[in-house]
Amino acid sequence: MRRLLLAALVISLTASAALAAPRTANDRIACEDVKALDLLFWPHGHGVIPVFGPDSALPVPHMEIYRAGVTAGSGLLGFVGTTSWNLSPGCRVVGEDPFVRWGGGKKRIATGTARIRCRFPGTVELKTSQLANGGSRLQITVRHTAAAVVDAAIREQASRVTYRTTLCRRIALLPGSTAP
Repeated sequence: MRRLLLAALVISLTASAALAAPRTANDRIACEDVKALDLLFWPHGHGVIPVFGPDSALPVPHMEIYRAGVTAGSGLLGFVGTTSWNLSPGCRVVGEDPFVRWGGGKKRIATGTARIRCRFPGTVELKTSQLANGGSRLQITVRHTAAAVVDAAIREQASRVTYRTTLCRRIALLPGSTAP
């Protein structure tokens, strides 16, 4: 099921890019019923992951956002690639204001393959946008605020995820997670 969902996301994202569909607005969604997330960060893509099946390789830089502990299609909240993204239609679309920036606090930066689990005290919001110097960005806030607790840049080179350590921590990779 996850393979089909990811394949559909990649195909739709590729088709969108091929049709040169400009993104004139950023996307921001609020997921009221989500209190914890798993961020699966692959800055160089990944090979086959056995738990997802034999067709699960995706050799391009990307991040997948899931409900914590649910790596099946039903838990997928978002996909962010280098040129496009797709956020869950199951979450409510919210306005772009306020402008999101780093919210402060002790942080860590991941530049290699990582699985990061975050737990939140309130409504989770995911915000995506294009980076001015190429690539895509994912910012996560708690409630509709300007303070990011996660800030990820997905690029062809030098992807990274910055996360606040009071809310997020690295956990074990999925079994069989490999480079492409």
